[in-house]
Amino acid sequence: MQLLAEVHNPLEITPGQILKVDSEYERRGTAAVFVITEPQTGRCAVSVRAHRTAVDFAEVVAYISDTLYPDAEDVTIVPSNLNTHTH
Repeated sequence: MQLLAEVHNPLEITPGQILKVDSEYERRGTAAVFVITEPQTGRCAVSVRAHRTAVDFAEVVAYISDTLYPDAEDVTIVPSNLNTHTH
């Protein structure tokens, strides 16, 4: 994910007008966002990291098993299309 900053402040508006924002931006680097969802319960967690390495992925998996489900015997993980895991 790109980290972006506004270059110009939005223009002043009056009631009834829509916000006018300039499309110019300043790039402030990138971040890796790992999203953990459990659709059946609506549970959601997010881990934002500076990198997206296999170690980062392993730490997120450890967080799922050790923190979110410490008493579970089995946890099914369905990873999306990351290059940080293999089948």
